[in-house]
Amino acid sequence: LYMTGTAIENNVDEMCYLIECLNPSIASEVNDMKYLAKADLFRKKISPVYLRRKCADVLMELPELTIHDEWCMMNEEEINSYHKAVETGNFMAMRRVSWDSLNSTKAERMTELCLQALSEGKKVVIFSYFLDTLSFVSDLLLGKALPVISGKLSLEKRQDILRQFDEPIARVLPIQIHVGGIGLNIQTAEIVILCEPQLKPSDEMQAISRIYRMGQVNHVFVYRLLAADTIDEILVKRLHDKQKIFDQFADESEMSEQLEQFEEADIQALIQNERKKLNH
Repeated sequence: LYMTGTAIENNVDEMCYLIECLNPSIASEVNDMKYLAKADLFRKKISPVYLRRKCADVLMELPELTIHDEWCMMNEEEINSYHKAVETGNFMAMRRVSWDSLNSTKAERMTELCLQALSEGKKVVIFSYFLDTLSFVSDLLLGKALPVISGKLSLEKRQDILRQFDEPIARVLPIQIHVGGIGLNIQTAEIVILCEPQLKPSDEMQAISRIYRMGQVNHVFVYRLLAADTIDEILVKRLHDKQKIFDQFADESEMSEQLEQFEEADIQALIQNERKKLNH
């Protein structure tokens, strides 16, 4: 028996590998391209070994979940910094758009959201892939934010921070998303802020599920901070598209079509696309 929250993260090979361990004969059939091409064939063929259940199916008592895309208009300093990152082909700097500026429009919107939540007695969790972004967030919210939970922390220190967050005081908890997506239960929070789009829907889903899970009694709001006219637009569209494909093929024990993994060629194509936009 295999139990997982993410049977597919990047491509169908991951799912076929799991099926092969359970039933090699079914795996050999679904590896055939005719099954990879049609969701209904996949659904029928793998139904003996694959059962999918979503939170909405089995946890009817969960409160509402609302996700907002918060588009921020960059200022001149941010635009110049972003253009430089595009011209030099620095993909990670492009992803950190706005957070490398002292006059960050994303940081301004994040601060507004945090102060509003704290004034209402609500706890906030802020996720980012980048540790320097979270350090900037922590400095900006000095006195209101707990220390950053990152992969560098010992388990003891991490648990100490989580105990502080569980106290009946409205606070902000910054977490590296790859750490926060695994083994943390922080249902006392009601507000989730994502500093930038992630490369895989499962990264966001796992992070949000640390808050939106059994034991949550309040309406949860998720805010994606996005910079207009940047790579954020491409990445968030890609996330939405991948999630739609996954839901189409994997709902009710269906399988997903190939979900492309970010390879070096994909990154270079994105950079070239942004360069073309700048030259127009």
